[in-house]
Order: sequence, then C-alpha cells, then structure tokens
Amino acid sequence: AGAPVHRVTGQPGRYKVTSRATASHGVTLGALAITGLPALREPFEPLPSGFFEVPNTNQYRPAFPGLSGEQLTDALVATLGQTILTEGPEAVAAVFMEPIQNGDRLIEPFLADESLAFAHGITFGGHPVSCAVGLANLGVTEREHVVENVAVNGPYFGELLAGLRGIPIMRDTRGDGCFRAIEIVRDPETKERFSPADTERPLRGTIAPRMFELGHIARVDDRGDPVIQFAPPLIAGRDELEQIVDTMRTVLTEASAQIQGESMSPLTVGVPTEIKDNENRVAITPDGVRELNQHGVDVLVQAGAGAHSSITDEEYAAAGAKIVADAAEVWARSGIVCKVKEPQASEYGFFRKELVLFTYLHLAAYPEVATALLDHEVTGIAYETVLAPDGSLPLLAPMSEVAGRMATQIGAHFLERAHGGRGVLLGGAPGVRPGRVVVLGAGNVGWNAAWIAAGMEAEVVILDKNLDRLRWVDQIHQGRILTLASNRGAVERAVAEADLVIGAVLLAGGRAPTIVTEDMVVGMKERSVIVDVAIDQGGCVATIHETTHSEPTYVMHDVVHYAVGNIPGAVPHTSTYALTNATLPYLLELALNGPDAANSESALAGGLNTHGGRVVHATVAHALGLSTAG
Repeated sequence: AGAPVHRVTGQPGRYKVTSRATASHGVTLGALAITGLPALREPFEPLPSGFFEVPNTNQYRPAFPGLSGEQLTDALVATLGQTILTEGPEAVAAVFMEPIQNGDRLIEPFLADESLAFAHGITFGGHPVSCAVGLANLGVTEREHVVENVAVNGPYFGELLAGLRGIPIMRDTRGDGCFRAIEIVRDPETKERFSPADTERPLRGTIAPRMFELGHIARVDDRGDPVIQFAPPLIAGRDELEQIVDTMRTVLTEASAQIQGESMSPLTVGVPTEIKDNENRVAITPDGVRELNQHGVDVLVQAGAGAHSSITDEEYAAAGAKIVADAAEVWARSGIVCKVKEPQASEYGFFRKELVLFTYLHLAAYPEVATALLDHEVTGIAYETVLAPDGSLPLLAPMSEVAGRMATQIGAHFLERAHGGRGVLLGGAPGVRPGRVVVLGAGNVGWNAAWIAAGMEAEVVILDKNLDRLRWVDQIHQGRILTLASNRGAVERAVAEADLVIGAVLLAGGRAPTIVTEDMVVGMKERSVIVDVAIDQGGCVATIHETTHSEPTYVMHDVVHYAVGNIPGAVPHTSTYALTNATLPYLLELALNGPDAANSESALAGGLNTHGGRVVHATVAHALGLSTAG
C-alpha cells in the first residue's frame, strides 16, 4: 500500500513496511506479509520481503515486563523509532498499527508531516459510483450524528465491557469508540492460553453460536491472543450497548463454567431473585444454606434475593453462601437452580441441557414454560407434584395452607365497598346476618380458607366430592362449617347465595376443572367476590383469568374477580420459611444425587415433569396434550 504511493511521489526507495507482532491485516499476499499470525502466514510462505514487526502495545501482556502506562508507551515508541533507524528511515513506506486485537492504544510515532500525504492513480476507489456512495455515507454520518454518538457512547461501551472482569475467563479489554475487544484466558492467575480443544469447543463452538442464539453477533478470534471482537452499529444507543454486554456476560459465564469445569456438577445449588410480579419469596433461608454446606454442597445466592423476606446478603454469607451479583451468573454456574415460582420469559435464555430446575412449575397453566423447558432439555422437578408414599403432596401443602388462609382475608378486603365489593362484613354484627362464604374444595387450601372464615364468624359452606374429607372437616369443626357433597346443582345454589366464593379445586399436575360456569357467575349477587386460588392450575371458574398483585382484580358480570397466581408472595417472610421447611430435605437429596434422585422409589419421582426434552409426568402431559413417549 505504501510503496506505490511513494513511487508516485518520486520516492521509489521507500518499500519497507512495519506492523505489530501478531496483528491481523487480511489474507492477500501483501497483507499476509505484515500479518504477525503464524497460523495465517505459514501456508503461504515464503512471502514478499521488506516487512518487519514491532511489539504490541498490549498492556495485559506487555512486551516489556514490569512496565505499564506511560512508561510502557515510551518504551514502545523508542523501540519503533530504533527499528525505523535500523531499517533506514528513507526506506520506510508505511507503519501499520492495528489497534484492537493485540494492542490497547494508538501511539503517534514521530513521523514527518510529508508522510501523511496520500496520492493515488486511477483505481476502483476513484470510480464515480464509489465516490457517490462515499458522499452518501458522509451525508448519513452527518445527519444521524454518528461521530457524536460514538464520542459519547464509545467510552461507556468500554466501561460496560470492563465490568465483565469479574467472570473468571475474562481478563482484559481494549479498543476505542464502538470498536472493542476483550481478551479471555484459561487461567486468570497464570494468563494461560487456551488449548486447541478449548478453542474448538467452548470458544468457536460455544461463544459465537450462543451469542447469535441470544440475538447478537460477535467475532471470536483465537489466532493470536484469543479475543472476542465487537463492532456494534455506530448509531447504537446505551440501551443496545447494555443489551450486548448483558448477553456477553451470560455467554462468558457459561463458557467459563464449561472451560474450567467449575460449578457445573449437580452439587452446586443456585438461588436467583424471583422476578414474577410482586413475588417476594426466596427459595432458601440461611439455615438451609448451612445445612447444604454441611453436606459439601455449594450454594450461590443472587444479591438481594432475600431482601423482601427480611433476609440480608450478610446473613446468607455468614451461613456459607456465595453472593453472586446477577441472575445470569447464578443460572450459569449452578447445576440445580432452586426457585419459588415458574420461570418468567426473560429467564428462558438461561436454560441449558444440563440444568436441573426445582420450583413450582404449574405447566398445565403455563404451557409456554413447558415449551421452553422441552426446547432446552431442562430437567424440571415441580414442587406441586412431589408425591409422598401416603399420597400427600408435601411441597404443595405449606403454600396451600398460606394461600387458603389469605384467600378469606383477601375476600373480606374486596367485599368492602371502597374496594369494589358489596359492603359486607363477613362477621356481621348483632342483629345483622353475617356474610356467606362458599369454599369449593376441601383440600389444604379449602379447609384453611373455611377455618379462617369460620373464625371471622361468617356463614361457611364447603363442598367436595370426597365424603371422607368432608367428614373430617365436620369432625374437626364440630358442625360450625356446613359441608355439602359437590355436584352441579349444589354448586349452582351455593354460589348464587354467596357473598364470597373461594375456588380451591386441585388436580395434581393437571388443569383445574371448571366448577363454576359463566351462567353461575351471572346469577351471583351484585358486587360479590370470587377468589380463585386454583388459578395457578388454570382456575376453576369459567370467567377467570390470572391477575397480579399490582392489578389484582377485575369486574365481570358485576362480580369482582381476584386471581393472583402467587398469593403467598404477599406475605414473604411467613411463606419463605413455611416453604423452605418443606423443600430443604428434597433439595439436599437432589444436590447430592442429581436427577438420579428422582428415581421410581423416591417422592421426587412424582415431581419429575420434564426430562430429556420430554414431558414425563402423565397428568401434566395429558393437560398439555402431549405424550410421555416423546
């Protein structure tokens, strides 16, 4: 490139070109001659002569050990100057300084102003069409303030990338503007480079495809010091740059675990912060962390995960947990992720084949969660279908108890006129009939709801098909609660007379049956209230759809409907301890034995919903319209 220019300007003796060691400049013969990457050069050697190299300006791997900053820069400039003097200044045609892959700054060598001159003959670069395109590009650059955008956001992009240094394999960042690169190493202590197997598998085989899968393009270049290069659009704003870096954080964390063999066994339990609307519970307590640690199980807890349950990071750390900054790292470094509620859409990107997920799944009500689990071949074990030898559901029971007790107080709240209800006090008053509460289902949710309603001195009716269950309720409450055998007629009459209807129907793993038809809702009292606790299994009322703690109710047919899917999340301190008391023994079993813990002789076998890309729980598969065979 340089020699023809100087020939045109009458200096044919200038033919030598210098470049940086291990820099990359392309694959033409001339470009290869100034490329310092042996893997690219060797197949084409011998290459043209007259090309020589100077050290990189790489601060991470300095050419002069012990020097850094301005001292290193001065030494590099001196080396460049001495090299030019050795080769003969009158013979040097060009100096190439590739700034990104193997250098982290540009240096301005001491060159005469005349060296900045450029002349050319009639080339394709001077074609009128090329000139028109160039002028159009300049116009776009000016109109869209490209240069100004890069000047403002480029340094911010560099700061974001520097923030990835907490990931074990990421140790250096370099570049300028929006053209940036990060260097990754196998061992951050020794700066050990990657083996050929590493570069084929986790680097080229994982990082670039995984970035693409998550919606971003990055170049992994391991021909010299392995770097990941970024060149986002020059008009990218801070939101886009943050998305790129967040995605890179996820991918690097996964790759780090894969390369280092770190924290990928089922013996690492990860607990991320819950992100469902107003879900304030957390899946483990400090006592749970201590118990797992006693059995050699590492626990990762996302920073702030327990805050709404009144559990601090310091308490977790004191119990032996490792506090992790963000959810991506928790998911990537854990063999088992333990949650409270079903994953939200933004968490699907963290799924991977080796992962075990232990949480409430309710797949019959959330088929999109099932699809994501199957697509990523996640082993999903659901609290709500873990089945004890006596046929009970030990991990569903504690939250059913909390939800049932809350359902009555929630109903009482929304019966108040100021909150849209009939203006009925459940306990009535002397000389005034109390409110009437109808509970559909006498399981854990139902009898707890009925119990609280009776304690509030309401008239309480509970319906169920299981006469033995009704007999038990009658014996416990000694006739204080009216028990009725459930059938269509009985439900229709009871609902029509109710001030508050509580849906508490359960089909373990399946979709809740519709007990209250739309016609029954139409026939209810004006501004009466429905609280459908069964909403996390699809609901048992025809007119119901899920609501949130932020917007808990809606009115249809002049009846107030409440259908929050995570009712216990409103009382997280109580709920967290009630839940984790029950889940801890099963979590420990999973941590020690991995998915094998869900064998046919274990209660966890009933909890196994998805495995190997299939729904393996018959009731769940039926609800989803799938086969357990594949």
